[in-house]
Amino acid sequence: MKSENNDVISSSARAIYYLVRDRKKGADVIRSYVGGLEILLKLLHKQNNKILSSVCFVISEITEDEQTLAIMDDYGLLVTLKQLSSTDNIELKKALSKCWKSISKNHLYRRALHSIIPTLVKWLKEKEDMLKIEIVYTLYYLSHDNQNCKLMFQSGVVNSVIELIRSRDHELQEACATCLRNIRSTVHSMTMKNQDD
Repeated sequence: MKSENNDVISSSARAIYYLVRDRKKGADVIRSYVGGLEILLKLLHKQNNKILSSVCFVISEITEDEQTLAIMDDYGLLVTLKQLSSTDNIELKKALSKCWKSISKNHLYRRALHSIIPTLVKWLKEKEDMLKIEIVYTLYYLSHDNQNCKLMFQSGVVNSVIELIRSRDHELQEACATCLRNIRSTVHSMTMKNQDD
């Protein structure tokens, strides 16, 4: 990971990704290496999409661990990921979407991801099915916050999610349905409140 060769760095990150997929041990493995988290964060500033994608895949696994996510956030992880989300590279988008899904599972961070919602809604228009699936699951988790639901509705996410609810994947259907239900409930509550005012 400290190599000067971009291909070596990318391959190393991919290897680590497969090593840490055991989530009970993965975060501990990364933290056990002195400066492991700092190295990953430093690599997020590389101007190489292959490296960035590989590192984001690793981050998507280890941030399932609450302690690791908190440490990395202290080092500016969310800010950096948001900056990277302006990319046009489809592979990086897929890797980033896995990060957003992982982080959004933690209810403490759902409001902090509010500003990424318009970008996720925009990405739903891509042709890559895997990208869309990761985004729907992210929106599903984020939709448990009322302010996020409001922004999703304003960003025009409903039609895109309705299209994906036709999937044969039952878990994806359930995520879509719950996301839409949460949005509908929030919008309905807002409408009723405005009528009362």
